[in-house]
Amino acid sequence: MAVGWERPKLSPTKRTKIDVEETFPDLGFWETAQECGSPLTSELSLEGERFVDSVTFKVTSVAKNARFDRIGGPDKESLEIHGQWRQSLPRIGNTVTVMRCLCCPTNQEDLTVINNEKNYLIIHSAKSLPATTIVQSLNCQRKAALIQKVEVCKKEYSRTQVHGIIIHEWFEHLLKNRNATVASVAAELNQIIQKHVLLSYLVDQDTGDVFKEVLKHLGALRKFIRELPYAEYREGKTRYSKILQIKGKTDAIISNKGKETEIELKTGKSIQVDNIVQVLIYALLQQEQRGYSSQVLYHMKSGAQQKIMLNHIEVVGVLNNRNKMVRHPSIPPRKEIGHCQVCFVKETCTSLAEIEAAAYPASIENRPPTQKEARELDELDLLKSLELDDPRVYGYLWEQVQKQEDFSAEVLLLSQIEHWAGKYLKVAVQEVKSMNLDESSFVDIYDTGKCLIGRGKVLTICDGAVEINMFEEIVYTEGDMMIYISKDHSHKYFGELRGALLLLYTTEELQRLWKERPVCQPAHIPSAYIQEFQALNSPQKEALISSLRPAPFALIHGMPGTGKTTVISLMIRILASQQKKVLVCCHTNLSLDNIQKRIAQDPGVTVYRTGRTTVVGTASTCQEVGDALDSFNAVLSTTRAVFKDVIFEKNRKFDVCIVDEATQQNFLSSVVPTAMARGFVLVGDHLQLHPLSNVPALKLSLFELLRERCAPSALTMQYRMPKCIMDVANTMFYNGQMECMRPIKGAIQFIDTSDAEAQQVVKTADSHIQILCFFNQQVRAVTKLGKKAETIDRFQGSEAEHVLLLIDALAAFPSLDVLLSPHRLNTGLTRAKNTLTILGNATNLKKYPLFQELFQHVTVEEYYAPTASQ
Repeated sequence: MAVGWERPKLSPTKRTKIDVEETFPDLGFWETAQECGSPLTSELSLEGERFVDSVTFKVTSVAKNARFDRIGGPDKESLEIHGQWRQSLPRIGNTVTVMRCLCCPTNQEDLTVINNEKNYLIIHSAKSLPATTIVQSLNCQRKAALIQKVEVCKKEYSRTQVHGIIIHEWFEHLLKNRNATVASVAAELNQIIQKHVLLSYLVDQDTGDVFKEVLKHLGALRKFIRELPYAEYREGKTRYSKILQIKGKTDAIISNKGKETEIELKTGKSIQVDNIVQVLIYALLQQEQRGYSSQVLYHMKSGAQQKIMLNHIEVVGVLNNRNKMVRHPSIPPRKEIGHCQVCFVKETCTSLAEIEAAAYPASIENRPPTQKEARELDELDLLKSLELDDPRVYGYLWEQVQKQEDFSAEVLLLSQIEHWAGKYLKVAVQEVKSMNLDESSFVDIYDTGKCLIGRGKVLTICDGAVEINMFEEIVYTEGDMMIYISKDHSHKYFGELRGALLLLYTTEELQRLWKERPVCQPAHIPSAYIQEFQALNSPQKEALISSLRPAPFALIHGMPGTGKTTVISLMIRILASQQKKVLVCCHTNLSLDNIQKRIAQDPGVTVYRTGRTTVVGTASTCQEVGDALDSFNAVLSTTRAVFKDVIFEKNRKFDVCIVDEATQQNFLSSVVPTAMARGFVLVGDHLQLHPLSNVPALKLSLFELLRERCAPSALTMQYRMPKCIMDVANTMFYNGQMECMRPIKGAIQFIDTSDAEAQQVVKTADSHIQILCFFNQQVRAVTKLGKKAETIDRFQGSEAEHVLLLIDALAAFPSLDVLLSPHRLNTGLTRAKNTLTILGNATNLKKYPLFQELFQHVTVEEYYAPTASQ
């Protein structure tokens, strides 16, 4: 059957029918509308006298006059805006909803006028706003925007915050066990403190002192709980409102005689206006979903409790702040206010303001596009020249990060909800294979208005059904049986890039480190490692010696199969034996796994692996935590883990940072690791895959930037490929520098195939053959044929005995940017240890110089279908 939506408007409606496979009960629901008698108040009455509860339209006109403002839509929608709402006047292009207010549900107001006494105005956003973000905006809109936009690598905690985290978890236990003995709740408190021992370590407070500080509040908490009339307790859940595009989670929910009351606990010195506003938002969400609001705000230190009731003028103020945040995507300009003195994002805010002032003079925005492009080229040249004291570089980079984030947006696919309970979500996606999802992929979840609700991780994919573990339990009661999902395009990653950019701007020592020309210093090989050192070939020895005392940095060009992991692992072991602290960062976990295997057997190396090693459970005091973390002399981390692992807190400094796969990550990803060390070594191959990006600045690796100032040590003796395969890449890309050390014959061939012929080759390929593809669509096509495949990008750093390489075969509309990348072709050609078979349309590929050169070194053979006897 088909499920139909209809958007209520003043003009005639348009229906969209969506075919679904399963049948449902006969549903007569509307978008943001249900039948009368539902607890929801933002709805359309379907019985008796009809009236519209909300109107949604895209703003096409804005007019201002002295008494009110007016906005209009494409279907002659018109809205007069009075009072406080004028402070958040929508812009042309915004989508807005005007709705009857939730705090005055009996009023059936005219939706063509909004003022301080009636109706709400909601400006639509691309993602839902958490209640806490809206609360942050009360003090400063810019602060709230920066919290969402920028990830800082060193998060500061106060003892008050740590106590609050522990008290909130303990409070839940007390609510659940209101009649428990003092001894049992004290034991539970001790377990919670041990669970959060790392937080105690970060604020330098012994767990015993934390226990004493928190336990003294037991009397006040139990008194409050015993006075609460409830028969059932449950943990607070995240409520989401589709029409308000707001979500929020209270601390606890209690039920008595079928009515729910939400409890918000505050542990600060006194109740703040922010606290009241936060609970007001929770009341608004509860009112929409349950048809009533029942909220209690409890301040632990004073024992005061307050019931929060919805008040129209207060709600207007809250929604106004919400609208200000979303009506324009840019970060508001900085204004000096009293709150700046105590703001925890002050440094971030002022640094960005300095960049904005220098990089965005008012005249720039009025220049024609050609002048703007010329300015961008000038600033790219400044970056390549490492003019890191010029604020224009950072303004340019800020724009580049935003452009790349915009480019990275994934396709949203409509999905049918099959089951949604707690954090478990199962959806049916008709075009799931086009999403390039696999198990453990991260996904974004959107409502039918394409507003981001939450995120999750894929558990399984089977026959178009995707099972997802949501990161938070969301109460979503809109009645929609459909949602949108997309592959997560790493919102947090771009926040990390901005955080790294600001760290580079504010750290003169790091700027100096990057700009300084290296000086060769003599290095000592300990006697315990002399034999291993002598076993290295000459280029490996030279690279190792130049890297043991980087002053301030060293570069190693690791050509394919030349033993860079051997050099890195021996380097780590020697440095550890010299009482040095070493940080090893890689773009992927695969490289870290390979390095860890090589150093794990050395008793002189104690390895900490981010995301895997933990001291919780073995260390019970701050001193023990600190001693445990200090005991590791080799920390292995992905470049993104440096933003969140406790090992990097408290300004930990390393003697040497080694970055493997340094040419695969953009230079901003190398900022934080190199800032943590006194010297660093970058290992990579700038002739293979470079950072994936749609903007020029983020295609540059730090290796590439520094290579112009320092000639890398080159590893040239390769042990992976037979000579026939190596010669092709050696001639095309390495200027004949590589020397083959693998004495086997091997084989390389190019088979000219149509797509149908390529399918036959893939179908009949032995299971031990590694299939590599230029494009994701090829991987999907191979999967349909019952075979496994990887893209070249994912397989870089790996190798296989036999490789089947698909260039344009099974790629319907190949992107020329990907197809004509010499870095990608080089990577694909250099994965095989024995045989390499290449499939493609030779006639098509001969149009391009890159493949014309390939065919000078590889003979093109015709495809011959195997006979029955074969």
